[in-house]
Amino acid sequence: MQGGYNIHPLIDALENKKLALIAVKALSHTLLIFDNFYDVEKKSKAGNPHVKQVVQSWVDAVWYLSRPELAEKITVMVFKVTGETNTDDLSPAQDAWSRPDIPLHALAMLKNEREGIVPDKTGSVGPIK
Repeated sequence: MQGGYNIHPLIDALENKKLALIAVKALSHTLLIFDNFYDVEKKSKAGNPHVKQVVQSWVDAVWYLSRPELAEKITVMVFKVTGETNTDDLSPAQDAWSRPDIPLHALAMLKNEREGIVPDKTGSVGPIK
């Protein structure tokens, strides 16, 4: 989980005896909490032991260390783009609105034809082949 609208209810759930352990597990693997951090900090200072578990998991980088190990070899593709380009050419918001949507970005990247760029499906799928 990266963050979003579920963060505030999860932080509230840290006060609920039946839901606290589920919330601890979810928040321990959550990165994007933004200003909700101050709610967590306030609950931690008030002595909530579940909140302290979440904060300790962030300190211990549980979210990072629990990720799968990187492959020994990673094959990538490099595009040489002629002329001027901008982030919307490489990451069209109408196709993938959030940064975690990397597979959607990859499909839509450079989807519009121009000099030196021939999409697999003009306007929809960039030059993946």
